[in-house]
Amino acid sequence: MKKIPRTLLLVCMVLLAASLPVYATTPTEVSGDFDYEPTIVHDEFRGGNWFVWATDVEWWTGDLEGTATSEYLAIFHRSGVATFSSKGVFEGSVLGSDTGTLEYQLTGILQAGAAEWQGTWWMGNGTGGLENAHAEGTWWGPGWPNPSPMCSWEGLVHFDP
Repeated sequence: MKKIPRTLLLVCMVLLAASLPVYATTPTEVSGDFDYEPTIVHDEFRGGNWFVWATDVEWWTGDLEGTATSEYLAIFHRSGVATFSSKGVFEGSVLGSDTGTLEYQLTGILQAGAAEWQGTWWMGNGTGGLENAHAEGTWWGPGWPNPSPMCSWEGLVHFDP
């Protein structure tokens, strides 16, 4: 009977170790800002919530230098909370690399009564000089609908196949 708890503990430890991310090189800390110009494609009210489908052009500065385009959905909930999810393509360089493209995703939340959005971002599936780049991190800032939606970001990047 004592073998079952030990075996279960061993299996849990192995599964936990197997789920940790593995990098061939140590990730590098990166940071910067991005500004963007949204264009509303469609919006509608449903059940007291405002749904906004939009596209945007973004200008990234700092350790990621380039422009991006994305499509996103923002939901302004009747509770006062707003949520955001976008997918797009970044074209530029990372830490002075050769230029290329990266797919990316941003998600965020604006808590009821808060002045700044907070969220996470991910980049990968690169081409050209960014073929082996992988990055992820957090972002924050006043965001839309403020007249100056400049946001800041930070995270980690590594160049591994």
